[in-house]
Formats: sequence, C-alpha cells, structure tokens
Amino acid sequence: MGKLLLFAVVAAIIWFWWRGKSERVKHAQSERLDHDDRAVEDAARLLGVDPHADAATIRAAWRREVAAARPDQTNDAASLAALTEARDLLVARATGRSGR
Repeated sequence: MGKLLLFAVVAAIIWFWWRGKSERVKHAQSERLDHDDRAVEDAARLLGVDPHADAATIRAAWRREVAAARPDQTNDAASLAALTEARDLLVARATGRSGR
C-alpha cells in the first residue's frame, strides 16, 4: 500500500511538472501587470502628470487638458473620451476605487 501511495505522489508531481501550470499562471500574471503598467504610463503621459500623482492633481490636469482640447468647438469626441478614460484609470489607481 505504501509503495502504491508513493508511486501516486511521484506520478502527480511529474504530471504537474510536465504540464507547467504554475509557469503559465506566472507568465499570464506578469503579462497582465506589464499591460497595466503601460496603460498607466500612457494615461499619465496623455494628461501630463506623474503616474503616481494624487487624485486632485489628476483631476486638475484633466480639466486643463479638456479646456485646451476644446471638444465643444472641435467636435472631437475621441480625444475627450481618451482624456476621460485616462483620468478614470489614474484616479482609480490613486484612490483604490472607481474613477469618479
């Protein structure tokens, strides 16, 4: 009985090693973190703030950029949407909550 149990344990270890499940999970997590970091950096660059700025600074930069873009006169909804998405992402990261 002991030999059978030992064989089952060794077989399970080899099977998990062969599948490489833990490596795939680690790889997927690192890719997600890299993507999130790039998105935060792009958002900060768009608003002209530090990626670790506080929520008040981010909102002030958003207001400044929206006023400069003048979406009401140019009818450029895409730039307003990009600015707002950047603000929401950075504020959510700064406060640990949703962007508004």
